[in-house]
Amino acid sequence: MEKSPIYVVANNIRSLANVGLFFRISEAANIEKLYLTGITGHPEIEKDIRLTYQIEKDENKINKTAIKTVQNVPWEYIKEPLEIIKSLKEKNVAIVSIEQTPNSVSIWNAKFRFPVCLVFGHERLGVDKNILQKSDLIVEIPMFGKGKSLNVTTAYGITIFEVLRQVI
Repeated sequence: MEKSPIYVVANNIRSLANVGLFFRISEAANIEKLYLTGITGHPEIEKDIRLTYQIEKDENKINKTAIKTVQNVPWEYIKEPLEIIKSLKEKNVAIVSIEQTPNSVSIWNAKFRFPVCLVFGHERLGVDKNILQKSDLIVEIPMFGKGKSLNVTTAYGITIFEVLRQVI
């Protein structure tokens, strides 16, 4: 099956369980590529500087929620997310950050241009301001309860399937 014209940047994701869910959702959506950036935990990479026991510990935690999907998702770890964003913009990929800001558009009103890169940020601090400035669009998921935010991978699941609905 052909890959969806969707890239995803997961920047500064603290929870390895959430990293595993990024893999699981990415595989379900058949995305083009997942980029893990910043402090985001990741499976072993070439020239990994982490100690062997730390790599194994991280991979076990990721695989627990990824459920055999890591090997099916094209992914890469790059420390600096702006490098990826610059590279994708040069390839005419639209950069869409998922964040609540005064300039955000409701996901229900957003029109996604493809190919697209969805950017998700730190579970508490959100998407970095430098990334927001480079974004072509900032999208938010409407909230109706007293809570004003969702878990980052819950937001990813909602967003990716709205994006897929528009591209399919």
